[in-house]
Amino acid sequence: SSNSAINESQKENATDVSTSDVNNTSLLGPDSNKMNQRLKEMFKERITCFREAVYLLTGFKIDLYSADASNGGHPRLRLRSMYAEDPDDSLLFQWRGNKLELMETPFAGKLDPRLFSMLQVSNSVPAFLCNVTLELFENQTFMG
Repeated sequence: SSNSAINESQKENATDVSTSDVNNTSLLGPDSNKMNQRLKEMFKERITCFREAVYLLTGFKIDLYSADASNGGHPRLRLRSMYAEDPDDSLLFQWRGNKLELMETPFAGKLDPRLFSMLQVSNSVPAFLCNVTLELFENQTFMG
């Protein structure tokens, strides 16, 4: 059935959930194309607003990468700090079960090794990100 196809699509790629639902226009009537387009525009506006709010609140731009079937279908998350020296500096996280695991990136390799204690000892991604933000902020403020 079309509902099971939509549900499978939702499981495979969480970023396509609303797009899948919006594209199912058979029940919307004669103005379905116009309504479909308007729903897509509204969804895009909401996502943009949400992403900007996350950036302003956390200091990180967060990008989702496609789900990896070998890892239970969970996407990877790329985080870029507003305080990074280089716009390409990023942290990459991968889901492992119900936890996030920091992957190796050139930027992660440049961080003070003491910052990783929040991940290794306390298993706290929020505390780790807080410490990364503070270190980058201090480097930018006191060196810039």
